[in-house]
Amino acid sequence: MDKAEEVLRQMFDEHIMPDCPTYNSLLHGYLSSGQWKEAVRIFKEMSRDGQRHDVVTYSMLIDSLCKSGGHTEAREIFNSMIESGEKPNVATYGSLLHGYATEGNLVEMNNLIDLMVRNGMQPDHHIFNIQIYAYCKCGRFDEAMLTFNKMRQQGLVPDIVNYGTVIDGLFRIGRLEDAMAQFYQMIDDGLSPNVVVFTTLIHGFSMHGKWGKAEELFYEMMDSGIRPTVVVFNAMIDQLFKEGKVTEAQKLFDLMPHAGVKPDVVSYSTMIHGYFLAGKPDEVMKLLDDMLSIGLKPNAVTFTTLIGGMISMGLKPDVATSHHVFVILPRQRFSLRYAMQQVVSKVWNGKKDFPHFDLKLS
Repeated sequence: MDKAEEVLRQMFDEHIMPDCPTYNSLLHGYLSSGQWKEAVRIFKEMSRDGQRHDVVTYSMLIDSLCKSGGHTEAREIFNSMIESGEKPNVATYGSLLHGYATEGNLVEMNNLIDLMVRNGMQPDHHIFNIQIYAYCKCGRFDEAMLTFNKMRQQGLVPDIVNYGTVIDGLFRIGRLEDAMAQFYQMIDDGLSPNVVVFTTLIHGFSMHGKWGKAEELFYEMMDSGIRPTVVVFNAMIDQLFKEGKVTEAQKLFDLMPHAGVKPDVVSYSTMIHGYFLAGKPDEVMKLLDDMLSIGLKPNAVTFTTLIGGMISMGLKPDVATSHHVFVILPRQRFSLRYAMQQVVSKVWNGKKDFPHFDLKLS
């Protein structure tokens, strides 16, 4: 941004007045990097230099304020925009509406949509989706569905984002069959489910303990050529272990690289926890070695899982598995809370060869 400011000053030195797009570029740079004070300075400099703010200028400020929780300030800028004679576009309305939806302010949201319509703009897919999301967030699902159905009345066929929002809302209130009905309606409308929709379905059924259906949808997703995210893989692996399906969990974990998904520290921690549940500490050590060999460092959850697992299995310091873990701790230069050292000491039962690590309070 220093270079951009230098160019701006050079323009002034050469008596070249920056135009609105030039100022907007600077404004965008400061807003993108979170330098709000500098952005305000540029906004004020535009007025001082006689440069009129355009719809892009106002929209960028409003969007940035709404994303940072400054909905009141955003509305003030919106009002000043109207007073200046600059007409908001759909994107401007969308930013402010999303702000109201996020804070659950349905009254202001609907008032703004009414203003938008009075000013000759009809809600598009994005605006309708904001409304649907807001009603679902506030637990007013009947109104969410009325809004969803209103789209068709106005000649808009719901898109995949609209369907995804409705399906998520239905799961949140426990209407699983209705959620699937919307899923099938979406397909009838010629829309192909994407990773977001499948993830919503899998999470929804999992949340309500319907793991058989969640698993079915997971493999349907894979068969459709859609790559699940690492989060979906981790959730499925965790549940398979809980159901005692150790072989299936391992197969799913092994499938991740072939599906183009790189296991993360949560994946390994989930596998470690699962193998402890299954009473297979030797497999845990293989996983830990594999994790370290690919440069993935264990985090606090990993170590807590390891130590908790060994305690639950009653592993002692003369067991190679237990010793292996405590050799790794100092090697990774891992800093844990003092409380963790107390947990570790229980495993070692106060033996003289208890390893002392640099465990700092945090």
